[in-house]
Amino acid sequence: MLMMSSGDVLSSLAIALTTIPMPSDVHQTYPYTGKALGNMGTCVAQGFAIMFCAGMAMSSNCILSVYYVLTMRRRVAPVTFKRKFLPALYIIFIIIYLLLTTGVAFNGN
Repeated sequence: MLMMSSGDVLSSLAIALTTIPMPSDVHQTYPYTGKALGNMGTCVAQGFAIMFCAGMAMSSNCILSVYYVLTMRRRVAPVTFKRKFLPALYIIFIIIYLLLTTGVAFNGN
C-alpha cells in the first residue's frame, strides 16, 4: 500500500507541474503563451516521474490483486506471500518500468 500511495502522489505531483518544466525555448517550436521555466532535462525528468511512478502505482494494485487471489483462493498464508512472492513481484515490476521509462525518456525523440 505504501508503494501504491507514494507512486500515486509522486505521479500526481509531476502531472500537477504541467508546463512549468517545459524548455524555455518552447515558444520557438509552437505558439505557447504560458510560463516555461525548465530545460530539456526537467522535461525528461517530469516524463520519467509520471511514467515510472504511475506504473508503480498500477503494478502495486496488480500485486494487491495477486495477494487476494493467492490468500483467498489458493490458501497461501500472508506471511508466505510476504516472504516469497512480494519481493519477486516488486523486483519484476521495477525492472519492467525502469526499462520502459528509460527507453522512452532517453530515446532522443
